[in-house]
Amino acid sequence: MHRTYRSFQSTVLLVTSFLLLPLVSSAEPAAQKGFMRFPDLHESRVVFTSSSDLWVGDVAGGTAHRLTAHPGEERFPKFSPDGKWIAFSGQYNGSEDVYVMPAGGGQPRQLTYHPSYEHVAGWTPDGQILFRRRSLPPWRGWTMYTVDPKGDYPERIADARIGYLSYEPGGDRVALVPEYQAFTNWRRYQGGEAETIWVGTLDPARFENISQWKGNEGHPMWADDGRIYHVSDSLGRANLWSMLPDGSDLRRETDLDEFDVLWPSMDGNRIVFQYGVELRLFDLESRTVVPLEINAPTDLYVARTRFVEGSKYVDAWSLSDNGRTVLAESRGEVFTMPVKAEGLIRQWTFSSDSREKLPVFLPEGDGAIGMVTDESGEERIVT
Repeated sequence: MHRTYRSFQSTVLLVTSFLLLPLVSSAEPAAQKGFMRFPDLHESRVVFTSSSDLWVGDVAGGTAHRLTAHPGEERFPKFSPDGKWIAFSGQYNGSEDVYVMPAGGGQPRQLTYHPSYEHVAGWTPDGQILFRRRSLPPWRGWTMYTVDPKGDYPERIADARIGYLSYEPGGDRVALVPEYQAFTNWRRYQGGEAETIWVGTLDPARFENISQWKGNEGHPMWADDGRIYHVSDSLGRANLWSMLPDGSDLRRETDLDEFDVLWPSMDGNRIVFQYGVELRLFDLESRTVVPLEINAPTDLYVARTRFVEGSKYVDAWSLSDNGRTVLAESRGEVFTMPVKAEGLIRQWTFSSDSREKLPVFLPEGDGAIGMVTDESGEERIVT
């Protein structure tokens, strides 16, 4: 197997995604909008992640400007209450730590050094940075910390599991969610780890569950009008809802059916959120949703045609019944190769616009191969 792996490493070169370039035209090319995620809002400015970097744009639209250019990912940006700073999670040193930088751009300052990944969740009313991480039992349990933007040792804010947190404007209470299901793949989950909203005090740590839906209710945002805005998937697609702090007067705020409302963030009487690959803005007073016409043009270096080492992307393999041949999948293509170092490596699939994965030799199939493909748009098993 070791010789086979080395042979595969030295021999297989895969050509990845092809870009079809249009004919040269005198017309001005269309603006490249980009894939925008994790937005945050402060007055007229919007900060977000696109192409793994941070960008700042204007709610009026136009071209955003890039704040970071590191090969790692920078995400979860949050404006400080005064709008002068942006806290975010960055991968500058391999792990995902908390950083802060001037809102207009500049050198980021690293604030945490824990090996666990740390997600910036916002700012406290007195100017501390909120972030979550998994570093204490129970397993999978999230805990919330604060850290001074000038640098200090992080402090845990409560002896409780916290994935999201929102402070009551001018009050002593918080709305929180113990779980954190933002990156799960299932929909309409109603199990024991579903997101539920609790309201109470941090010191002492006393909370009451105000969620009425047994599915996911997350991303609480406590507005100045006293209502708690949040995301719920109770009617299918995740939309914005609101309720009073005791869970009463539940009201659906948006009726979007094409994509889920993702990563909402509130500033005053407006909420910005990710919708598909773009950003939208919800006005609490008029209860209207408008798209933000912001562009984030990049060189799309990850999508250009290039040669890569296939051995670095091997995700699955299978051994034939006679032990002579190895079947492997790399970057969505399927290959066979001899167990011994000498011999022919053969590519069986040639579909750069789809992915084939989990290949296996079928038992008593005279060398037949089974795999999963999404060539039709949905995953299916083929031979």
